[in-house]
Amino acid sequence: MKYLDNLLIKENKNSSLKIDMEIIDKTIDLSKDVDSRIVVRGIVLIENKILVVYPKNSKVYGTPGGGVDEGESFEQALRRELNEEVGATNVVVKEYIGNVNVYRKGKYSSVFNPIHHYYLVDILEFGDKNLVDYELELELECDFLDIDYVINENMKSIIKAEEQCLDFYRNQIVILKIIKELYMR
Repeated sequence: MKYLDNLLIKENKNSSLKIDMEIIDKTIDLSKDVDSRIVVRGIVLIENKILVVYPKNSKVYGTPGGGVDEGESFEQALRRELNEEVGATNVVVKEYIGNVNVYRKGKYSSVFNPIHHYYLVDILEFGDKNLVDYELELELECDFLDIDYVINENMKSIIKAEEQCLDFYRNQIVILKIIKELYMR
């Protein structure tokens, strides 16, 4: 699978978590500057559909979430991010799924190291989204879409574009396949 050729995926088989892994872009030099960021992501499922966010004019999909701010707990950050990106006003955190430690090309440093913490959540109520500036520029949308459709569209976009900015979506393909296997048999 061409879109995964440059990825080294290491799963921690001894972990009690459902997801505990590293995804490393084999083309980066890990001895260079590393910019780390703690990230939380919400997995919201309804039957075979998953809640995703995406730029209005693009067919690249990701799970909602974002960085944990100083002084925030992971769950506080998760609730804030879900409110911003999808308008979630009543969130039930069902389960901590696990984490993915990613090493990929950085925008502001040689290596970007987001450490994603994934939670299975239910959203009981939706209100207005509260997008931040860069999300407004992207005209970030959200929707429940078939998980196979999301995976296939991300693969097509990555194969066509071969852009650095799509590294996040390449990693999302790996995670979405795992989520499908865990929760959508």
